[in-house]
Amino acid sequence: MYNFIVITDAIAAIVDQYLDLLIALIGSVASAALALVFPALLDIVTFWPDRHDDKLYWLKFSKNIFIAVFGFTGFVFGTITAIQQLVCKLSNRIDCE
Repeated sequence: MYNFIVITDAIAAIVDQYLDLLIALIGSVASAALALVFPALLDIVTFWPDRHDDKLYWLKFSKNIFIAVFGFTGFVFGTITAIQQLVCKLSNRIDCE
């Protein structure tokens, strides 16, 4: 499996001259979801049945919602920025930065 991923990435790097922007786009989508949004939501779902036993549950709930919203915001702005840069490079504009 590892060899397949390495070979696929090597082929993509040879074929796609804007691989860095493609990796930025995939990273903005995947990393925000995997690192921030999903863990916070899973924590809410996991401990929802025990919410009446824990006096600090609503504080934990608020923290998880804040983390999920923060991650979703990073996902949205990272994706928009990566798409803008990719479109700018593909349209051969000089002022892309």
